[in-house]
Amino acid sequence: MPYTLCIHKRKYGNYYSYKSSFREGGKIRNNFIYLGNEKTALSLLADFNSKKPSNERLLSFSGERILSKVLDMINFKIIVSNSIQNDAKLDVGRFIEMIVVERALNAFSKWGLAGYAHEKSIYSLDMDIPREKFTEANIYHYMDYLHPAVDEIQENLVKSVLQIDGMEPNEIIIDGTSVSCFGEDEPDDEDDDDDDGDEEDAVGDKGDDAKYAHVKRVHGYNRDKRPDLAQINVMLGVNDHFVPLFFHTFPGNAPDVCMFKKILEKCQRGHPSLLSRAKSKYIVFDKGNNNPDNFKEIDKLCKQWQFHFVASVRPSMVAVKKGLHALNIKDAPVIYTQEKTVLRGEMVKVSMYGETRNALLYLNEEIMLKKQHAFKTKIKQVKDEIRECMGQAGTAEEKATSIKNIVRKNKLLSCFTISLKNDIVTCTPIKEKLEERTNALGKYALITDDLNLDASSMIGIYKKAGVIEQEFHVLKSEFAIGPIFHWKPERIEVHFALILWGMMALAILRHVLARKGIEYSFEQLKRLIKEGHVSVGDYIYPGERSFHVQRTLDIKKELSDIFKSLKIKWEYFDIAVSTTGGQETGSGKTMEG
Repeated sequence: MPYTLCIHKRKYGNYYSYKSSFREGGKIRNNFIYLGNEKTALSLLADFNSKKPSNERLLSFSGERILSKVLDMINFKIIVSNSIQNDAKLDVGRFIEMIVVERALNAFSKWGLAGYAHEKSIYSLDMDIPREKFTEANIYHYMDYLHPAVDEIQENLVKSVLQIDGMEPNEIIIDGTSVSCFGEDEPDDEDDDDDDGDEEDAVGDKGDDAKYAHVKRVHGYNRDKRPDLAQINVMLGVNDHFVPLFFHTFPGNAPDVCMFKKILEKCQRGHPSLLSRAKSKYIVFDKGNNNPDNFKEIDKLCKQWQFHFVASVRPSMVAVKKGLHALNIKDAPVIYTQEKTVLRGEMVKVSMYGETRNALLYLNEEIMLKKQHAFKTKIKQVKDEIRECMGQAGTAEEKATSIKNIVRKNKLLSCFTISLKNDIVTCTPIKEKLEERTNALGKYALITDDLNLDASSMIGIYKKAGVIEQEFHVLKSEFAIGPIFHWKPERIEVHFALILWGMMALAILRHVLARKGIEYSFEQLKRLIKEGHVSVGDYIYPGERSFHVQRTLDIKKELSDIFKSLKIKWEYFDIAVSTTGGQETGSGKTMEG
């Protein structure tokens, strides 16, 4: 729609106005913003282009428009409005969309969203949700309205997501993480907490499923390395485009196996088509689950849900230790290459926890050589420290204690023999142990219950876990999913939902742009879409008409390309005539983007 500056020729001279054309009822209509005669119009145009308005507000603009457009692609407002039945007076779909978008763009608390982010956003000009209604109290009210419908909304959103070109999932990757909580902890009279990460996933007694069914803030094995804080566990399923497909929250001390079981049941119940569409279904887990009870439960899960698993195991485990020791760069065939990464290895059959498994024993050439060099340097430094300690003054007992502390600090106690005899201290390296430790560096082992899986496929499946690891990184760094300040289980679950829906919008945007040849990381994309702003304010002329003007700023080429890719139109310049008090009496737009 064209917008022009018009000249009206009259008997007493030329007069100027802004003219906008629009279609109404099938007919072309025109709207004019009268500026005045030539002298007055030139003065006004000079003011508009060189002076700031008297009450200027700089508002974020581009991120809101872009993410709102993406959410419209999956019918977000409609799905939310249809799912929530309440007595809310405001447009619930629009209100929740505002929360999701503003939280995705600004990692603020609910108070921060209402008290700061919304005031600085183009959303504050929204006619459906007045600025004074977007309050912290209303955000919590709408979170409470939202809670009973979260699963239903998620299921319907996923159906819409799968309609987008190229969004069909080749893989579904499921994993869990913990999110720390601030504030006073909930009391927990269950003796479940573990200090040792290797034991944190042990399966408890039967009936644990019910015990871990409802989310609550408790202490557990903290993946954020903050054992002093209570936490919440969350299990997340994503596709290979990083779109969150389903999630579930758990108490902070819930074992992985219980969480896997619950999330698979939820996926089967709410998204059966996802499991049927996925070309491959593997549970991927790491060394923390290496114990008989966990493997027993995982074997049972895989048979029940027709999955397979791929797991990393400790190189020190008896089933793989001997084979890894014999593995070397010279004889092992190449099984995987990517840029500078070269993996060599072989498949073997092993018996582990009562079942025959396929094991992949492999080494990473680059990492192996680096680690071996670093280990040899470390041994040399330890020997120098020991030699220096030997030459210092003190009793033999004191020297023996100091040497033992040096060796223990470097985790080499099993590689040195320290003896004290006739007031003489000796510290002798154990050559066989040092060679064994050096030989094990850069070597790894994977096992699977799929006896038909080859080495290359096994590595590829295990590396898919990197998709969800990157997802967790983005959620914790860019979206600040934690720490959590909520106590009510319902609000904790909605907190996760709101952030994951924001992540869904950004992941869809990244996918859509990538299909058009525009590629960014999540960090780059979020930073870019936040660059565009608008200037809003009044040009006040006492005793005469005043003008309310809105300008779009900071739309660079990269951001303009995103707008064009999504077919988003915007106005560089919007003007309305208002009284001195600020009430608008007419409007028009110029320079459409």
